[in-house]
Formats: sequence, C-alpha cells, structure tokens
Amino acid sequence: MPKPQSQPKRAINPRSLENLKHEGRPPAFEEEKKRRTLTVTDSGWDGTMAVAKALGCRGISELIELIGRGQLQVGAPSSEAEADL
Repeated sequence: MPKPQSQPKRAINPRSLENLKHEGRPPAFEEEKKRRTLTVTDSGWDGTMAVAKALGCRGISELIELIGRGQLQVGAPSSEAEADL
C-alpha cells in the first residue's frame, strides 16, 4: 500500500508570536492573553478568517474573543444555508 502524501506544514510568521506580546502598547482587553491550541481543517480556518475579516476583526483570535465575551452572537444557519451544506 502506498504511503499517503503528507500536507506541507504552514510556515510560522515570526511576527505572529511577537503579536502576543503587548510590550509598549495597551492590551485590547483588560486581561492578558494566553496561548491556546486549536485544531481545525484548512477549510474551517479559511472560512472563519473570512468571517473575521467581514466583521472587521483583525483575526480569528479577536473574533473568538468577541464571541466568548458575549459581544458577538453566533446564530444557527437559516434553512436555506443548510441546504447548501
């Protein structure tokens, strides 16, 4: 049986890690952020990033923060949208 081809790993932008540090600038929220791990498909990630951008968020982290703080509500898809799935 042939070996399945592995997907190339995404490169880590060095500035991504620097963005977690708020030295010299105030944090966006009153609490310090902590690193978390999220496992999601590429399609799920890309779709979530598109939603974040459409809502004016700087990224998925900010989108999740707003949802978690109750500042943004997520609703169930309409029956028309469910038919597209």
